[in-house]
Amino acid sequence: MEWIWEVSKLLLAAGLGFGGGQGAVLLERRRKAADVEAAKTADFEVKWEAGDTWSIKNVGTAAATKLEFDTEAFQLVQATFPTELEVGQVDTFMGIRRGSSQLVISWVSHRGESKGPVKRFVPPKQ
Repeated sequence: MEWIWEVSKLLLAAGLGFGGGQGAVLLERRRKAADVEAAKTADFEVKWEAGDTWSIKNVGTAAATKLEFDTEAFQLVQATFPTELEVGQVDTFMGIRRGSSQLVISWVSHRGESKGPVKRFVPPKQ
């Protein structure tokens, strides 16, 4: 009769081991999902469009809010920068490029964190 007790203990241990393994897998999945969410950020691309018009596009993986722009060696003609850019969204601005122009961008992330400033080169007209 003692062998039944030993087999029962083995089955119980195997069941607990399986359940513990499943718990570890679930915890690892949650951690990876949190890491992916934390890694999301906005990024920007500036392109010349035509004439004195350039575009700025959010090429990142998260929206950017409360955008603030500053310019280096660039004279704005029409200062209507966007205050928010969703992923893939494009907006335009007008100005005159002076030498090695850059756009300095600061924003608030989707998690409420202040980001930037980052500098993006304003390409010459082509």
